[in-house]
Amino acid sequence: MFFYSIIKTLKKPNKKKKNKNSNKKKKKKKKKKKKKKKKKNMKQHPKKYKSMREVQPKFDKSEVVHKGKWRKMTSKKFIDSEGEIIREMEMYEPNNSEQLKYAHGVGCIAIIKQTKEVVLIENFRYPIDRSCIEFPSGMYDENEVGEDDLKANEVAINAIKRELKEETGYIGEFVKFFTLDSVKVPPLFFSNVFSDPWLSKDSTAMALFVIDLDKNSKIEQNLETTEIINVHLVKIDELFTFLCQKAMEKGCAVRNDLYSFACGIHFSEIYKEIFEDQDKMKID
Repeated sequence: MFFYSIIKTLKKPNKKKKNKNSNKKKKKKKKKKKKKKKKKNMKQHPKKYKSMREVQPKFDKSEVVHKGKWRKMTSKKFIDSEGEIIREMEMYEPNNSEQLKYAHGVGCIAIIKQTKEVVLIENFRYPIDRSCIEFPSGMYDENEVGEDDLKANEVAINAIKRELKEETGYIGEFVKFFTLDSVKVPPLFFSNVFSDPWLSKDSTAMALFVIDLDKNSKIEQNLETTEIINVHLVKIDELFTFLCQKAMEKGCAVRNDLYSFACGIHFSEIYKEIFEDQDKMKID
């Protein structure tokens, strides 16, 4: 009897193991069913829009994800005509961007009257860990924002004068703004030109300044303790060559607006060589 009972217990199936296995199988079946349902739903309800061309996204709301000393990162949501969120975008902007009506920063193309040289700065930029060749430029001060439309020009000019003096030591005279429409109030059209519209809505109020050396007896920079800025005077027709040399010999970077400016001048020279020579050959 004793041996018989042992054999009987050995032959008995382990219900716990069977239950565990069956539960696992059931869970797997449920997961498969859910996946099938999702696939069916995807087939029954295709994407609302095949292309974003079909809808004009409208700004809905934004929230600050991170705020630093000068800049903040915001998450902006865009909706369609029915109120559905169709895009969420992260972007950087100045902390006082709500007060800046026209542009987030200022800059200038400053030309020496006597020598016809353009004034550039070699500015050490911490994010890229190297020096960058740029036009003199900077941000509005706290007391230079929130002005009305009539004073916007004056505020921008004074901000550029201040940045030019601080970074280069030169005092310059305002000539004109570079805008897309010279008829209307210039600052209104700085908001149509962006530095990097994929990443931020940064825009710069750019102007032409002329520096008279006779009015600059003392040329002294007024830099912040963390700023490392050297000044370069370069002939306009040698600008592209100068930037290439700085990049190759010293590993300097070049800011995109200055690079585009230099490329434009260089392209005009190449264009004349290629196409004007061809036209002369046809005439001959």
